[in-house]
Amino acid sequence: MSDTRPRLHLTQSPQYDLLEWARTRCGVRDPVWPDGSDAIGVMEGDKIRAVMVLNYFNGTSCTVHFASDHTRTWATRNILGGLLGYAFLYRRMDRLQLVIPVSNRRALVAGIKLGFAPEGRARGMGFDGEDIIVMSMLRTECQWLSAEDRKDQHDGR
Repeated sequence: MSDTRPRLHLTQSPQYDLLEWARTRCGVRDPVWPDGSDAIGVMEGDKIRAVMVLNYFNGTSCTVHFASDHTRTWATRNILGGLLGYAFLYRRMDRLQLVIPVSNRRALVAGIKLGFAPEGRARGMGFDGEDIIVMSMLRTECQWLSAEDRKDQHDGR
């Protein structure tokens, strides 16, 4: 018996739909993401399964947000490599940062499983004064990239 489900693929369009889908799942209260936000979606046919949003760019560092349909079927090695490869290689980031409310245990566990390292707790920084956990990943330590792609690229910039 063959699998007839549509294959997973990454897309950047339409940006508005990807950003809106992620906004409702990430709890962003403003009606829009900050200017310059960039989304890449994981699609199964025409259905959005997950979205990665990059924003608050600062040189070669940015904040990353992940939103999903709460299934794990989309989180394959190739898809995760594609998402993080987009951030590290295409957008030329050296550091990605996650900012997660302490109450969101599921996201904290997911961040650790993805390879993000906890950096600290920012007291009262979240919505309604909730503490947040700051986590980060450097390109040189990203398990989802090939060894060649993880190398420090500063000499070639």
